[in-house]
Amino acid sequence: MSNISESEKYEYLEKLEAQSISLSEDMLMILYEDPDECIRSELAQALSLYHNDLSEKFLMYLLEDRAEIVRINACDSLYWSSSEKTLEKLVEAMQKDKYLVRGYALLSAADIIINNCYSNFISKVNQIMKHEKSKFVLMNYYSLLYRLGDRSYLYKIVENLNAAKYNERCHAANLLYSCVRREDYMTVIGFLDERLCIEKVCAVRSALERIVNYLKSDNIIGK
Repeated sequence: MSNISESEKYEYLEKLEAQSISLSEDMLMILYEDPDECIRSELAQALSLYHNDLSEKFLMYLLEDRAEIVRINACDSLYWSSSEKTLEKLVEAMQKDKYLVRGYALLSAADIIINNCYSNFISKVNQIMKHEKSKFVLMNYYSLLYRLGDRSYLYKIVENLNAAKYNERCHAANLLYSCVRREDYMTVIGFLDERLCIEKVCAVRSALERIVNYLKSDNIIGK
């Protein structure tokens, strides 16, 4: 299989993304060892769809990849894991890697902590947060702590709707969309509507409008 062509590699990746093929360890190893970071990055993304030991094994390998984008996608794809060992690796990445990797490692770590009741990791996460400087990553910490029941952190995310950088405003809006509890829908809609009145950047306006419309329609359906 080592002589497989580039087109055959992309064909296999497409089938993975369509979930029309089962995982082959030999093929995964070829893709994992490919010198092209685009192939390794696509592999990391595709494996998010396969919630099994083989997928997790290669995602753990990809957490150590030399390319930042591959590590980001590997972190993002591990949200479904229930493994404490995987959680420990994500927590390690939250402390030592570049800020985008730290942020995506935290998002998946949050899902694993909450879905598997790994409350023993919460104090460790709080300690790591004290040393974090990136607004992007800090917002992800606020999201986790809000999901764990501390409503005050919802307002810390909301504050970033008025951040100077448009990408931080956009991230705040998307986090609110992904983590808000139904009982806080109207509160969040109010803040998003306020921002919409003054937002000038088209990408942020589009995100705000999409999220407001979703929350309003979902709130009506849920009543």
